[in-house]
Amino acid sequence: MRNGRFWTILGLAMCLLFGTAGAVLAAGDLSAEHNLTYTLADGGYGDQFAITAEGGKVQLTVPFISGGCIAINELKILSITAGDDGLRTVNLLWNSDHGAPCKAAIPTRLQAAFELKEAGRYRVRLWETLTVNSKQFRLTGERELMIGAATANKSLPADDPAAVKTACLAATVRAIELEMKRPQAKPELERLQRDLAEYRARTADDYPLPEKVVETAWVGAAAGENAILYVEGMSKSGPWYHLAGLVGGDYGQLKPGVKYAVSYYKVYPRAYWHMPSAYVCVAEVK
Repeated sequence: MRNGRFWTILGLAMCLLFGTAGAVLAAGDLSAEHNLTYTLADGGYGDQFAITAEGGKVQLTVPFISGGCIAINELKILSITAGDDGLRTVNLLWNSDHGAPCKAAIPTRLQAAFELKEAGRYRVRLWETLTVNSKQFRLTGERELMIGAATANKSLPADDPAAVKTACLAATVRAIELEMKRPQAKPELERLQRDLAEYRARTADDYPLPEKVVETAWVGAAAGENAILYVEGMSKSGPWYHLAGLVGGDYGQLKPGVKYAVSYYKVYPRAYWHMPSAYVCVAEVK
């Protein structure tokens, strides 16, 4: 176990290298302060990376392929920064050997939960060491969340324009990241990289909302990132809508097989042959 000074220095380094501009609210090993818990569970090949919030509790799911004999698996909250726009960034660092050097290929999930006690807008970022105990790390994924009364009572703050724009901007970024993970020709990948840089540099204030769509919609299985949102009149030729975000972050409001009146925004086109397809951000479920 490394000492507190090490984690404080590493947390500050993460702020300088990867954090948003603004004040460092805390750095070091903040795991106990935010009641961080985590475990490993059996996974499936269809599992998706997810960060969601309900009230002040944040849930994190990270699918990966394990070699089968995991000896080192550590997760810590290392820093929280506040940007000039009021967006707070929470940086977590995951240090795991992923079961190396064993040669199995077992779908596994890292499941974690922690608390954010102050209401507001947050960006939660998960970093991962390049190799076990490495001092170099990469960004595994990030999400923007609204923490506070709006999520505590499970109601979506759809009447809050700032919350909607923040969620849609985060969904746009995530949609581009998802699209980049699909096979792409070099010119298309370069275009996606340019779009990703553009939207990551934007703030909610300068994000133009797409047209809002309100119609009957539902999910066929557990709702989550990249899950299909079915709509009335949909056929084998589409339209195919994939979830990229939800205002408030609580996908649990969409129960499988239940039809709702859903308000959503098409935040980014999704290439799917000649069929109409897009990534969407859900604003309201009734």
